[in-house]
Amino acid sequence: PNPSEPLEPIILELPAGRGVALREAVERALRQLGRRLNRLPHADALRSQERTLGRTLDVRSREAISTLEGRARDLGFGVRTANGSFQTFPVLHGKPVSSEQLSVLDEATRRSLDAAEERLVEAVDDAIARIQTLNDETDEARDEAAQRAADALITEELAPVREAFADLPPAAEFLEQMVAELRLSWRELLEPGHPLRTGDESPGRRFGLHVLLGAEPDAPPALEALLVPRASELLGSIAARTVQGAMQADFTSLRPGALVRCAGGAVLLRALDLARQPDLWARLRRALLTRQVDLEGPAGCHLQPRPIPLSVRVVLLGSADLHADLAAADPDFLTLFPVKVEVESHVDRTEPNLHALDAFLVGVGREFGWLPLDRSARARLLDLSSRLAEDRQQLSLALQPLDEVVSLASDEARRAGRTSLDADAIDAAWEDRRARGAGAAIHALRQVTDGLVLIETAGQRVGVVNGLAVFCAADQCFGQPMRLTAVVAPGTEGVVDVEREAHLGGDLHAKGVAILRGLLSLIFGQERPLSLRAQITFEQSYGEIDGDSASSTEFFAILSALASVPVDQGLAVTGSISQLGEIQAIGGVATKVEGFYDLCAARGLTGSQGVVIPRSNLRHLVLRDDVARAIDEGRFQVHAIDDVRQGIAALTGLPAGERDADGKFPAASVFGRAERRIIELAERLRSSDPGAGDTSSHDPGRGDPADAEMRWSERGLRGARRGAAPPPPVRRTGDPRSTPGKT
Repeated sequence: PNPSEPLEPIILELPAGRGVALREAVERALRQLGRRLNRLPHADALRSQERTLGRTLDVRSREAISTLEGRARDLGFGVRTANGSFQTFPVLHGKPVSSEQLSVLDEATRRSLDAAEERLVEAVDDAIARIQTLNDETDEARDEAAQRAADALITEELAPVREAFADLPPAAEFLEQMVAELRLSWRELLEPGHPLRTGDESPGRRFGLHVLLGAEPDAPPALEALLVPRASELLGSIAARTVQGAMQADFTSLRPGALVRCAGGAVLLRALDLARQPDLWARLRRALLTRQVDLEGPAGCHLQPRPIPLSVRVVLLGSADLHADLAAADPDFLTLFPVKVEVESHVDRTEPNLHALDAFLVGVGREFGWLPLDRSARARLLDLSSRLAEDRQQLSLALQPLDEVVSLASDEARRAGRTSLDADAIDAAWEDRRARGAGAAIHALRQVTDGLVLIETAGQRVGVVNGLAVFCAADQCFGQPMRLTAVVAPGTEGVVDVEREAHLGGDLHAKGVAILRGLLSLIFGQERPLSLRAQITFEQSYGEIDGDSASSTEFFAILSALASVPVDQGLAVTGSISQLGEIQAIGGVATKVEGFYDLCAARGLTGSQGVVIPRSNLRHLVLRDDVARAIDEGRFQVHAIDDVRQGIAALTGLPAGERDADGKFPAASVFGRAERRIIELAERLRSSDPGAGDTSSHDPGRGDPADAEMRWSERGLRGARRGAAPPPPVRRTGDPRSTPGKT
């Protein structure tokens, strides 16, 4: 409080634990002081002074009355007192004159009496003034005596408190101010109706203390996370109350916010919540810049507490994009938040990390009342964490799916009367969770098995390769096989991407096609320009396609069409290529493999079906148990490759071919057949149009001129692998891969 200005409470900063101690000491002192002050009129010293002052007043009052009586006799009048006032009457021959006697007096006598009465009135007024002065002096003397006694009590009762907190300047200054104000307003501590009360003072409320934040000396720094922050929760408020239509508040109405409650600690906020509340952001910004916070009350509240100093760290949680937006929008943002930490979404699957995650999940289970997890259940949860990370050597820090699975498993086990959870319970809950969001996957699979979408899983076809795409809706993603076809003919257009032509291909897919053109030029265009038209498309695809993980599939389809070599339809391919023919890692490999497995299993596994994936993605194959079991039993194949030559051999059963000393590919090799076809197409073009054979100025990598404006937009190996929100529900052939240093 502020004893001298109750509407402007002051804030004291004291070491941990001392604030509560000060409040308790002051409250004890005030209670004792109030009791002693209420007994003050009965104190012997004060009663003795009261008797002395009363006797003195009586003596001096009688003297004033005696003087008045003498003056009245001299003027021929008498004086008597009645009801605290003076009455005068004429006297003749020593006796009062009655009204009848006055009426028979002669005129001269009556005029003489009237003149004497006028002089007597002045004397009466002087006597009354004198007696009033004596009463005032006596009252003042009584007040001074009571004040001296009260001052002595105040000093005596507050002395121990002042001594105990003399080492804290803020507390010492406050106590000094409180003592000074108590000496002026000590009557506020008296009970209503007390003889020493002089007005309608409220009994002593403004002399108390209200602890906004009390912490134990050894308490750890406070930490609060506000999920949906409001101004009152974050900054504090004044809890005013309405009494007879008027707002009332005092220092006890102050309510601290998290910024004050977490003094010495930290407050965690989601940056997006602040971005959506401009007024709250403006007040928080002002508080952080000034290092103090103002408590605000409702309209009509006249309490104006002084600002509260801040000593807290504020941590914002959000995306790198939002961080950049806030920094660009507010010039003080980087000053207020100078430290930026990018939190990893995964950690290495090491023994310490496994133990830490296991202990965390067990602790969360106790907190939320889940059934106990046995060893098999805990091991299965750790494996699921690696599945969420899509990496057998990593653990995901996105724990919400695991929490959901254990909660579901616990509920089911309780209904079944079980007392603990095992791996089977976790598996069942995981499958239930997946099945709830599998409607789109089931529908897509049914379209293929019903023949509405044409995809073959047996036999061989020229220029047809099964690719693998990922579909996402909300938090569920599933793999979907897609048929990619290639048609070659004489021409100068090079590789024509139908998806790009139809404005359905994204920038990353366009980049993959451009890399594909470079690889074709590297293999077949070193001695002569390429004169051909190779058109590629995803059949029965009507949505947006992005990512470059189909670039290897597109290459194999074009090569099959050029060489007239059939491709095994029991295999599906994923992986991006480099211009040097290397097969590079892609995202979502486990989801893609499971998608093709589901189709093959629905039609019946033959043992020869499988997938062709980048070897660098083997660590990311964290598969469902049924898929892993089929692979272990040889009913489903995984072909891991490092370059396109290995992929050609896996898909066609023929060698890709290497140039001999004369620069020729073996005639029976796939490359040899393709090169002969390229030469044949060029000759056909020249024979049909002699001018068309001049391709010296033609760039087979250009295709659609719009491809020259490709933009770099690398964004990271699947958003889900980096812990980000799932991408929008669009069809894509692969997910971007992570780039060091990019967020």
